[in-house]
Amino acid sequence: MTRKIIFSIVALLASCFATLAQNHEIKRTVRPQTGGQLYDMMSNERWMRVSNLTIEGQIDTTDLLFLKKIMSKSKRLTKINMKNAHGVEQLPAGIFEGSKWLKEITLPDSAVGISDKTFKNCVSLRKIVTSPKTTGIGKEAMMGCQELREFKITGATDSIGSSAFEDCKKLRIIMIEHGLKSIGEKAFKNCELIENIALPDGVKEIGKEAFEGCSSLSNITLQDGIKEIKDGTFRGCRKLAHIGTPGSLSKIGEEAMKDCESLVKIKIGKKVKTIGEKAFEGCISMQQIKSNGTTPPICGQHTFDGLDRNCVLKVKAKSLSKYQVADGWNKIANIVGEEEKE
Repeated sequence: MTRKIIFSIVALLASCFATLAQNHEIKRTVRPQTGGQLYDMMSNERWMRVSNLTIEGQIDTTDLLFLKKIMSKSKRLTKINMKNAHGVEQLPAGIFEGSKWLKEITLPDSAVGISDKTFKNCVSLRKIVTSPKTTGIGKEAMMGCQELREFKITGATDSIGSSAFEDCKKLRIIMIEHGLKSIGEKAFKNCELIENIALPDGVKEIGKEAFEGCSSLSNITLQDGIKEIKDGTFRGCRKLAHIGTPGSLSKIGEEAMKDCESLVKIKIGKKVKTIGEKAFEGCISMQQIKSNGTTPPICGQHTFDGLDRNCVLKVKAKSLSKYQVADGWNKIANIVGEEEKE
């Protein structure tokens, strides 16, 4: 019995020491003089124990591929700092895709683009520091990064690709500097913890389903110049209580704000000509819709299904009779005509 106890204690101590060794952070810095040197500098087996790697000097795509190979074999390399590495301007498509143990990465200051699928399904990635020169974020670039908490989009960035942050379930903070012009389809789909997004003035294009399923989003203002809220853009944003619509808006797509259960009121500008089927279906808290169009925008029979029965539609007094008989609009029980202010 005593011998069994001793063996158990020894095994337990060995396990504890192994865990401590595994959790101990080992930092290393390499300074390659030319691109393609990382393999020669890091091929020794001891590099497999490094957990925090800093690269300063000249690198190329070959070096990035070597880093990906190391990360596929070692659970330890979780942090990479390439801020002062140069030679790579565009990260190759999918270069770190599926690196499931990577937690933090700082990209080279020389990098001007994040390509498609660069960090797709890096499920442990919590922090990405980009270059201030980054001009674009590719399709599915961070898709499925389930641990990513915040991201800063610098002023040089003019586009966010489709599904770029889709299914980043823990993404809470998005900082967007002036310079952004377009947001792709499904760019932030199912980012369930984002509460507020401040869009800069330059954003003119937002793709379909861009914010669908952002169930914590409570407030957003669309800037002047946006002409269309596309299909499903805010579908399922259940906490969205306010959305500022610009005077440039001419179309609201199908299911654009479907099931926005907290939306209380909305203003529809005079340039809006069409509103898609089920655009406001399920907006159960809606109390007021104000439409400034003299002629009712064309809409479907189910555009306003499921509104609060006390919802009031406010229109110009001279247009009251038109709205009372227009398809879709005539389903709203309370339509009030207001005299125009001089």
